[in-house]
Amino acid sequence: LVNHVKEPEVAVSETQQLAAVATLLLYGADATIANRWKRTVLATHKNQGHNNEHILRLLRRATSKKRAAVGDGVVRMLHETPRVLTEAAGWSIVSGLHRVQAAVELAR
Repeated sequence: LVNHVKEPEVAVSETQQLAAVATLLLYGADATIANRWKRTVLATHKNQGHNNEHILRLLRRATSKKRAAVGDGVVRMLHETPRVLTEAAGWSIVSGLHRVQAAVELAR
């Protein structure tokens, strides 16, 4: 059976993953590349039972043919729902990075 109740440690881990995914996308990580099992990071993320809506949203945007530029999904999230990222565990660690700071400025 799967425990659908979020334990505090799981919630913190997911927000740390969110900060990491956002940062990697801002630095040009290609979410469309498949691994040796021919799965993208989005497919792998969902297959392993990770259902954080914000991570899924970033990964979907990163794999969309409609994306305008590297990290545009992150900038969009920072504009539409800034606290999702800025209050994520681990954000304080990456917030000083040049491309993260630039994304925050673009989102304003």
